[in-house]
Amino acid sequence: MTRVERGVVGDMDHIIGLIVGMTGLAIFIAVAWYILSQLRSRKGASASPTLQETLEEYGRMYDEGEISREEYRAIRSALAASFTSYVLRSETQEEERMSDREAQLRALLKSEER
Repeated sequence: MTRVERGVVGDMDHIIGLIVGMTGLAIFIAVAWYILSQLRSRKGASASPTLQETLEEYGRMYDEGEISREEYRAIRSALAASFTSYVLRSETQEEERMSDREAQLRALLKSEER
């Protein structure tokens, strides 16, 4: 093998090693990202209790005498108001999305009629 051929072969070995290394790094990053996203989604799901769980917890506290009847009613009313507000916001957003879709559909139909 000539000196030039050895240089080309050596360069190819270096390039192949670089490609293998970069591929390994990309796989490692993808696996780490997947594991972290799974851990975060589990934390998020368990960190925020549902409305029913929250009400049950305050109901338990009331039953055990930790909070008074007035406190329990105030908490229940506040949670109900918060939930109602959330539902109304969600309905308004859905109505706006539907209105936008209807406007887009009307514009599409008008353009097809022409």
